[in-house]
Amino acid sequence: MACPAETGAVPRTAAPSENVKGILEVFQLWDVNASVIGKVVPGNVVTLMFQGERVFQVDLEFLTAGPEYCR
Repeated sequence: MACPAETGAVPRTAAPSENVKGILEVFQLWDVNASVIGKVVPGNVVTLMFQGERVFQVDLEFLTAGPEYCR
């Protein structure tokens, strides 16, 4: 199995804000770069902001649901 650095894969995780410090410490122990890129907020909409401007917004179910096939 190749490590993420060899494959170009970017590992991602979601965690409560109170756990972020501990998670970043674990990454640092293994000499792996990590940074916080967002936060989880209540609701069913995913919103991406860039320099204070909303650049993307979509319903969470649409983003995470698999394809629906009609036969």
